[in-house]
Amino acid sequence: MKTILSIFLLLFSQQLFAIENLSQSDFMGTWTSQWTVIEGESQILKILENKSSVFERNFEDGSKQLVTSNNIEYLDDLLIIKYTNKNGQLIVKLVMSGWHSYGRYQLYGTMYMYNEGKLYNGLTVSFARGK
Repeated sequence: MKTILSIFLLLFSQQLFAIENLSQSDFMGTWTSQWTVIEGESQILKILENKSSVFERNFEDGSKQLVTSNNIEYLDDLLIIKYTNKNGQLIVKLVMSGWHSYGRYQLYGTMYMYNEGKLYNGLTVSFARGK
């Protein structure tokens, strides 16, 4: 039994070492939501090489929220994107990090929501790189 457990731990530990944090260039591309807190919602996040971003939330009733940003920051392995309204007030902030392994790319984090520039909610987000 100890031999089987040792083999399992050895294989599992090798998988862990194959996982790497995303670099700045790894964040670029189109990401689709893995799951959302709000039932029936889907999300698409596009991060472009010119440090701009489009974040789209599609709801079950057919409505959508689409926001764009030129305010992208990288802090170590964190990606921070701030979306503002026409008046320059913060409405959504995404704070995320991610990993890749064997061609699979994942982003995880929090979507902070603001009303008149004041934080009122935060929801967990999860994305996979689109093909």
